[in-house]
Amino acid sequence: MSHLHRHRAVLFLTLVAFFVADRAAKWFALARLRPDDGLFLFPPYVGLVLERNQGIAYSIPLPLAILAVLLALIIVLFVAL
Repeated sequence: MSHLHRHRAVLFLTLVAFFVADRAAKWFALARLRPDDGLFLFPPYVGLVLERNQGIAYSIPLPLAILAVLLALIIVLFVAL
């Protein structure tokens, strides 16, 4: 494997890891947190608080969410290759 291919593979895996971590954090927040509550490690400074956002990333209905995931993966593949 050439140096360029190795660099692209590392970049691709890094982007995929960030994408998966983002999706997991969103799922956790929506499934486990209520607005005005939070999960704090060191209250009130370090923790998670659910803030409702009406932006496109948070207002896509479930069937379109699959499309959004596929679109993100296509973009990551396009950037990595």
